[in-house]
Amino acid sequence: MIELKKAMEISEMSLGDVAALLDCSKATISKVKDHDYPNWESWEKKAIEAMVRAGRLTHDQARLLPEYERERIEIDDTKFVRTNNVMALDALAADLLNPRSTLNASIGVCTGKAGYGKTTTIKHFCASNDRATYLLFMDGYTIAGLMRDALRGMTGETRHSFVDIKDAIRDACAVYRKLLVVDEADRMPVRLLEALRGLNEYCGLPILLIGEPALLTKIHTEPRLESRMRKPRVEFAPLSCVDIALYWHEAIGLDLTGKAEIQQLLLKSCRGDFRIMVNDAQRIVQHMNTNDLSEVDIKVVKDGIR
Repeated sequence: MIELKKAMEISEMSLGDVAALLDCSKATISKVKDHDYPNWESWEKKAIEAMVRAGRLTHDQARLLPEYERERIEIDDTKFVRTNNVMALDALAADLLNPRSTLNASIGVCTGKAGYGKTTTIKHFCASNDRATYLLFMDGYTIAGLMRDALRGMTGETRHSFVDIKDAIRDACAVYRKLLVVDEADRMPVRLLEALRGLNEYCGLPILLIGEPALLTKIHTEPRLESRMRKPRVEFAPLSCVDIALYWHEAIGLDLTGKAEIQQLLLKSCRGDFRIMVNDAQRIVQHMNTNDLSEVDIKVVKDGIR
């Protein structure tokens, strides 16, 4: 990035002009220009970015290093951010797996609208715990097919008859407490939900049902199923400003603390949806890298998500 001294010459901006952009004194800008101010590198970068946003300096003029040498902002897709929703679901799953917890009410339920991050959260839990098996419900599943896939996920074994499958699952659960997670369970016919309840009772196998709110309606129609529901159930809430700030800090490395207006704008754009929030962040980061920016402000966010 170009030095502030050279940028002021090109743009014909005075100390007072630059100071007004950063809301600081001319004396501060003078020291930053002479590289005689604490953390002057950060101040100089902020000043150059402010001059670009104000239209007093072009992006090409502001660049000193070739693009391949510029420091880029990256989103760490492997970073798992522990929001309040994540901690609640993790706690429920861990409790169902705990051999000291009761099996009398060992069907857990987690509901929430699509896009809130339920699947990402429970897949992470299952990947971190070899006693938890994840299944995605798909149309066309028979009772035997569902149980066969559950057995394969838990033990790697395959059985063909219904009796052999359920007995093999019971044998597997007799040694260590296991957990079967069924995602998109709201799409399951009630007869399959009842079959899972039977599997839960016969095998001593805790089950965690993940789905949209319609899942609760189905459960409430079956008293025997409802009576085995572990409380408290988990309901994924929309993202909050705190969740968004946490994601930006953990996954991107940019601090939005104290930037309430920016947090509110990001929240309004994603409408509490985790997937949309991540997509917005990707577009904003791409915009920042394209324009060689490092500070997140209102204009950067608006330009990135429009």
